[in-house]
Amino acid sequence: AAVKNPALLVEACVAAGASELTLIGDGPDREALRKLAKGGRLEVNLPGAMPQAELVSCLRRGEVFVLPSTVEGHPKALFEAMATGLPCVGTRVPGIENAIRDGETGLLCEVRADAVARALGRRFADGELRRRLGAAGRREVEQTLSFSTVMDAEIRVASRLLAGAGSFSEPQPQPVSQAA
Repeated sequence: AAVKNPALLVEACVAAGASELTLIGDGPDREALRKLAKGGRLEVNLPGAMPQAELVSCLRRGEVFVLPSTVEGHPKALFEAMATGLPCVGTRVPGIENAIRDGETGLLCEVRADAVARALGRRFADGELRRRLGAAGRREVEQTLSFSTVMDAEIRVASRLLAGAGSFSEPQPQPVSQAA
């Protein structure tokens, strides 16, 4: 989908001198992305949508995960990649900015091909950074998004809501003012 910005990712990979890119998922721009990549001698793999077990295996084979979206809500794909220990790069947009702490649990960059290419170059050039970001991202997901952590948080919220259920009052209708 256009909001996921796959063309920008292809451009960034070409600019960074990457040799291979795997775009997981499906959409109408498959052939256009292949053509865009050919100019930079980038091999683009487009396996389409895949089952969860296959996705985890595919992510673990990767070197870096990039989410160049123009907007995200709760970026599940990013969290899945972080959970595998894959170092992640994301754009500075709502949703991704809330998921990655720049330089700690991943790298953030502007929504531009040159900025993503620089982030990729930084990641490829520094093996220690790659290892540290991958490990920190995985820890972050384990600490904040594990099943038990999420369930505990939901139970606390539900308990607070139920405890205060008797104190909610019906909203009172407000008079409508007439324009003169």
